[in-house]
Amino acid sequence: MNKEIKAQILFALEDDNEVMQAALDSDLDEENKRMNRALIKRHEAILVKVRAEQALSDEDWQLVQDANRMDLNDAVNIRGRHRETCRLERWLDIQMSKKPAFGESGRCRKALAN
Repeated sequence: MNKEIKAQILFALEDDNEVMQAALDSDLDEENKRMNRALIKRHEAILVKVRAEQALSDEDWQLVQDANRMDLNDAVNIRGRHRETCRLERWLDIQMSKKPAFGESGRCRKALAN
């Protein structure tokens, strides 16, 4: 996967973790706090895989997409990453719908063949 996609995946997961971590200090009910803690742990495991350039499972990709979608509606570009968020959303749509077109590294098989 290219550097820009990797950077946006890292940003999306880290940003989502920050939001969930902040919610842990709120008056959120205990069940939601438990779910936030579990999701933060899952995101942390995915972050390790992405940094190590390891393959992600289908469930990992879904969690990446969910985290990225938190910023997708930021059309006013509050965090300054709307363009990158949209680009990752398009990339994930292709990645998740046409898996055979991609190698285990996440790179396009056509590009790998050249």
